[in-house]
Amino acid sequence: MSKADWLHYAGKRVLVTGCYSGIGHAVARQLAELGAAVHGLDWKLCDLALDGFTQVDLRDTASIDTAVAGLTGEFDALFNCAGIAPGAPPLDVMKVNYLGTRHLTEALLPQMAKGSAIANISSNGGLGWRGHLAQLLELDGAGGFDEGLAWCAAHGELVAEGYRFSKEALIVWTFQLHPAGRGANADAGRD
Repeated sequence: MSKADWLHYAGKRVLVTGCYSGIGHAVARQLAELGAAVHGLDWKLCDLALDGFTQVDLRDTASIDTAVAGLTGEFDALFNCAGIAPGAPPLDVMKVNYLGTRHLTEALLPQMAKGSAIANISSNGGLGWRGHLAQLLELDGAGGFDEGLAWCAAHGELVAEGYRFSKEALIVWTFQLHPAGRGANADAGRD
């Protein structure tokens, strides 16, 4: 195995959200350098030479559904790196960092190849999830994008800042997706 292929991404088809800047840009660039066929998704056009790019607004389910409908074939990995930093309107932060990411991921599941992987990028901002676990599980169980948005609007005190709660929601939802994390509890995520 060559040094350039130590992660075995050569020839793999991968999706990277948030490829315009930050972590998503770095991930897309590195995966392309490793030989992956990278398809980027972002609201803003990406300056990288990728194998494909789709403009998508994670605040809008119609945009997400249109983007997914335009993707063909199976993918070996999905890197959810898109996110809005603190300071933006809280509901926009919740839409991009959690609700839209969740909607996109769930829509893409039929196109994920057997043995594929999904990485949801959070931050230290979400480390307080244990303190809001009951509310986060309630949000997780609220159903789809619109139901989750209604839940967020009804719980303004929790999403007032937006960023931390969105990252906590992403962490708990990720635990719920993983078989070892289903029924997230206080012990989840200690490894």
